Amino acid sequence: MDPFSIFPYEPRPMQGELVASLHRLFLAGGRAIVEAGTGFGKTVAALVPAVSAARELGKRVVYATRTLSQQRQVMVELRRIAEREEVFGVALQGRSHLCPYVFEDRELRNGTPEELSRFCSRMRKEGDEYYNNLLLHRDEAIAFLRTLPMPEEVLAWGMERRICPYELLREALGEALVVAVPYNYFLSPSIRPRLLDSMGVSEEDVILIVDEAHNLPDFGRELRSARLTTWTLRAASSEAERNGVVLLRGIPAADLASALEVVMHSLMEELVEEEDAVVPPGEVESRLGRLLGVNRTELAYMAVQLYEAGEAIAAQRLKEGKLPRSYLRYLGAFLEHWMGAREEDLIHIVGVEGGRPYLEVYALDPARGLLVLRETHATLLMSGTLRPLDVFAEETGLPDAETLSLPSPFPRRNRLVIYDPSVTTRYEVLRRDPRMAEEIAHRVRRILDEVDRNAAVFFPSYDLLNRIWPMVGIPGAYVDDGSLGQAELMRMFTDFLEGGGVLVSVAGGRLAEGMDYPGTKLELVILVGIPYPKPTAKARAIERYYSDRGKNGWRHAFEAPAARRMLQAIGRLIRSERDRGVAVILDRRAARFRRYIGEMLRSTRPWEAARAFF
Repeated sequence: MDPFSIFPYEPRPMQGELVASLHRLFLAGGRAIVEAGTGFGKTVAALVPAVSAARELGKRVVYATRTLSQQRQVMVELRRIAEREEVFGVALQGRSHLCPYVFEDRELRNGTPEELSRFCSRMRKEGDEYYNNLLLHRDEAIAFLRTLPMPEEVLAWGMERRICPYELLREALGEALVVAVPYNYFLSPSIRPRLLDSMGVSEEDVILIVDEAHNLPDFGRELRSARLTTWTLRAASSEAERNGVVLLRGIPAADLASALEVVMHSLMEELVEEEDAVVPPGEVESRLGRLLGVNRTELAYMAVQLYEAGEAIAAQRLKEGKLPRSYLRYLGAFLEHWMGAREEDLIHIVGVEGGRPYLEVYALDPARGLLVLRETHATLLMSGTLRPLDVFAEETGLPDAETLSLPSPFPRRNRLVIYDPSVTTRYEVLRRDPRMAEEIAHRVRRILDEVDRNAAVFFPSYDLLNRIWPMVGIPGAYVDDGSLGQAELMRMFTDFLEGGGVLVSVAGGRLAEGMDYPGTKLELVILVGIPYPKPTAKARAIERYYSDRGKNGWRHAFEAPAARRMLQAIGRLIRSERDRGVAVILDRRAARFRRYIGEMLRSTRPWEAARAFF
């Protein structure tokens, strides 16, 4: 099939070449990494050749997204493709967004995918009304989905007819050519089998597209990492006391939880200097064993007992119509993971957050959590910010993938990037010269005063934000100081879009990545310093891990994440051919990032250059 026969627009420059290249790649079963900026039309340029190749080969398309708005864009483009040729696709969201009972029960809203899956399975077995209505009206429901409704339309349609929207979408998975899902539905090894079973396919039958793929390295690490907090320990202890859970040698499970908290505090006090520290192998087990009077083998058995006791408690809660949650089960699973972490890239961490310690099994190599990217028929990873591409390819386990970086389709004259070499947020400089922070604050204030545009100021960390921003002295700004919950943050973001002014947050944070600032809602971005990751124990361990394997550890641990954060923040400015904007980087080290950012103007008076641009 000629992919251009179903392309719904007049191809933009380079868009047609990308469609043709991807079509060949999908037919051949290859891997590709594509970097293309906002406005290029990546979604349709990927969907069209994927749909065409899937039809020719008898394959299916899975489009993995990070956000719900990206899922919506998939359906928008599928509708346009369907004007040329019939195509069936669905956007499957999690139960937390689609389950009718979630809207009725506050406890269910906080359920994990696994907990909600078990809850829904029980409801189906008991003859739930929402599921039975789907069975009774299945043909009508599938016919509705073939009109390619948006996720919110599926929700409204199902709730009006008392048909479960989630089960409705899942029922269509076996027939849909294109399935848009959240990242974890395909990338998580515990969730993927259920998705593929519903689709009736294996990994080899899938053409995989991953959008906003710059998040993949962090996501790959998260898949194999696990954290235990004092809050979870105390919840497990209370659960154990309520249920009278006793372990090996008659030791109460609550005593184990209390002893582990003692160990966590002692490790924090002895090892952590700033944020975290690596725990020597066997240290937690040794200290915990001494407190409880057990050896390592017995402790491993107690972890199994914790998990089994938690399973029984969760099953009983499910029978009572409650969320099948157990903190004892999580504690048991964590201890098994901690004691069984033998892979060379898994390290043990003790850290402190909010003044309280935590333990974490942390994965250094994201590629080991992303093996499925090589198991599909074909894989495409794409985003507007993937540079440096060689580092990204290494971290996603696709060093032999075809890589392509496409320039922005918008005129270069619409964007100006300035860097100021007279200041820096380098830690050593700020420590020995307190006037540097004052000078940075002065320059931020001068730029905001003299460039009267809607602006965002992004700091490298909340620590620096809370130290420097008060010195800037601009009242009425919208400040994300790290204490806001998701709902509060979104309200503040909406208020900024409606009222304009100055938005203050951190590079790499929620307001600097993934958010759309249309038109003149944002015309000036100030990056205060280079947003290198903090030199934590985890970051240093990543650096050593790659250096020991003959790679450039600094690029993996520090330079690549900083470059992507800067590109994401600067990318908020230009979202269409009509947008214009200026980015100012207040740090002399910015010159090192020219190969990632592109042309930059050097100026010690950036407010004048910015004012002249506008």
